[in-house]
Amino acid sequence: MGMAGFTVALMMIGVILSPCLYGKEFSDHQEIKVQSLLKRLNKNALMSIKSEDGDIIDCVPINNQPAFDHPLLRNHTIQMRPSFIPESTSTYTKKKDKGYSGVAQEWKMP
Repeated sequence: MGMAGFTVALMMIGVILSPCLYGKEFSDHQEIKVQSLLKRLNKNALMSIKSEDGDIIDCVPINNQPAFDHPLLRNHTIQMRPSFIPESTSTYTKKKDKGYSGVAQEWKMP
């Protein structure tokens, strides 16, 4: 019973530790893969703008936006103006608000 008990205990330890060790290797491999993908996605800002209230806005050229790295958008051309302006069928007319008191964001170049 001594040798059989030792063998069973050794097998139980192996079964318990095996997934832990394999999982560690897998997570290291995943972490390296994620880091390489993040390096590829990270774009340098062309210019940074700081507002009066402390906001920092990093400007990236429109063609270098991370959204255009998607495989379906690789050869996409950006349309800067609409190809046509639809005619309005609504009878609603906007009233001009003379007393607009909204908060405006003032951005300044550094």
